[in-house]
This record gives sequence, structure tokens and C-alpha cells, in this order.
Amino acid sequence: MTSDTFHDTVVVMTGTLLSSLLADNLQPGSDKEGFLLGKTVVQTVQVNNDVQSDIPLEQTRIVLSDFLSCGRTGEFYSNTGRLDNEKLTSLFDDPDLVVGWYRYRRACPCCPSLRERAVHAELCHRRRKATQKTGFVFLLMTDNVVEKVLRHEQEAFVLRDRVLAPIRLEVANLGAPGGGRYRTTPFGQLGPLLPGAAGPTGDSGALSAALAVQSSAAEQLRALAGRLERSERDTAAAYREIEELKLRLADRRVAGR
Repeated sequence: MTSDTFHDTVVVMTGTLLSSLLADNLQPGSDKEGFLLGKTVVQTVQVNNDVQSDIPLEQTRIVLSDFLSCGRTGEFYSNTGRLDNEKLTSLFDDPDLVVGWYRYRRACPCCPSLRERAVHAELCHRRRKATQKTGFVFLLMTDNVVEKVLRHEQEAFVLRDRVLAPIRLEVANLGAPGGGRYRTTPFGQLGPLLPGAAGPTGDSGALSAALAVQSSAAEQLRALAGRLERSERDTAAAYREIEELKLRLADRRVAGR
């Protein structure tokens, strides 16, 4: 890793988690938000520059593993961004588990609003009092229709010197720039994971069960992908209808003058 590509704070999530978030937020209704679950890991990485090599630097990695949807927005804070402590008490019983929160907005730029900045500052203060830890992340997700195609955008932010600053967001399964491939585990290495698993020429109930689960999961994933595609097409069509209605209404107003 070079000094140009080093980031002191990185948010990591899997493609599966990102897909689940998109599928949940694309359900009918208004904007949505919720909390991000995971863990924060501080590790030492070796960085190279033009002068020196193998420079040890600390990197904070916020690893997202799941999310907890609140449904509609404004469930745990007021219009001015003040937190409702009673609603958050049960959630922060284990504050180490909550590493951030997210907001999904439709047809908006991927830029935090003043209210979102205020809410995030309050959440950071509360978490810092509970765990003495920093690095609470805000994940902002938006969608927009560009050239009749629905496009998703997501940005991660943390509070630095009282300013909400963007940080690097990595989707692990999609790989880093430059490419990356999925690697399969040979059947002979399934033993530590599945007791009784045999090699490629053996016969094992555990191995058969694992392959059946894999096949079932693949079928479900294909079904979910189809539903997501249809949902995005319907959403894009709805956006087009709204734009057409706006144009008609504008023409009527001009004609009525």
C-alpha cells in the first residue's frame, strides 16, 4: 500500500449486506433510516512512499455486518435533531454493537443535510460517553434517474473536528480497484467446516447437505435479484411519470396566464 492509497479510516461491508439494504429501502414508502451493526477494528498496515518503505501506520476499519431498520424517518429524534433518549435506551444496551446509522433518500444528491449533521453529532456524543470510542459512521444512500436509468449512490461519513467528513467505503465482494475474483474452497478442505465431509470422490451426508444449502441459496438469490430488478424498473417508470406530470402542470400554468 502506498501513501497515496492509504486511508486512516475505512468502512467495509459485503455485497450481500449492500443488496439487503437496497432491497429493504426500495420498498414502497418514504425515505428510510436505521442503525448499522458491526465492529470496529484498529490494525497496523505497512505503507510505502518515495522516501521510505514499510512505514507502520494505524488504520481503523469499521466492519458492517447487519442493519436494524427503523422504518420511516424521525423515529428517534426531533425536527431539530435532538435525540429521544427513551427510544434509544434499549438499542444502546450493547453500544459496542452499534457502529453507525444510515439514511436512504430518493431523488436527492448524496450530501448530508443540516438535520442529519445534527443527529449524527448527537449520536457520536452519546456513543463516546458510553464506550469512549470514536469513528461512529453515517452511511448516506440515494437513488436518482440518470438518462432513464435508476442509479444508486452511497457515501460514508465520520465526524472529524466537528465536521462531517467523507471516508473510504469498500464493498468487500466487489473487490478493490484493479479487479478481484471469488475463490472457491476445494471439497477436501471442507472437513474443518463440516464434520464428516469427504473428498471429491467420497460420499458424505454433510457434504450433500452443504451442496443442497448452496443450491437453495443460489435459487433464492436469483429470485431476489429478479425482484430487485423489477422494483428498480417500476421506480424508474414512476419517476418518469412524475416528470411528465410536472411538465404538463407547468404547461397548464403557462397557458392559464
